[in-house]
Amino acid sequence: MNIIKWKAIQKTAGIIAIVAVIGISMAACDSGSKDSGPSLNGTWEGSGLIINVSGSTGTVRTFVSLGTLWQSAYDQGYIYTGMEIWRNLNNTDTYTWSGQVRLVSYNTSRPGFATGTSWTNATFTLNGSTLSIRGTPSGGSSLNETYTRR
Repeated sequence: MNIIKWKAIQKTAGIIAIVAVIGISMAACDSGSKDSGPSLNGTWEGSGLIINVSGSTGTVRTFVSLGTLWQSAYDQGYIYTGMEIWRNLNNTDTYTWSGQVRLVSYNTSRPGFATGTSWTNATFTLNGSTLSIRGTPSGGSSLNETYTRR
């Protein structure tokens, strides 16, 4: 075989090898940044609130209609636009998150009069564009809310 042809074949084989190594390296370094499943990010409406979620936090965007207790909390400044209402959202399964929900506190002798807010652990379950939130606040009552993605 002609020496010039042999060197050309070696050069071509070398280029192909380099391209192959680069391709394999890029595949190995893939961070998996493709769609990793559903997210809670976005705007949610329910329970008289519109909430914006970004990452692990949900903040009140606006109040739509408040019941007596939440109106009392609003009037006293316990709740307000821009406040954190959901926090520590952590995806635990494809359609499930753990986190905490801010609730309005009250004295049982005056159930419509807010005395502050507190956090309770909750499970967030996504089903299509519906988000169900379940938890058991202190005092034994149950948290059972539904929000719809806007």
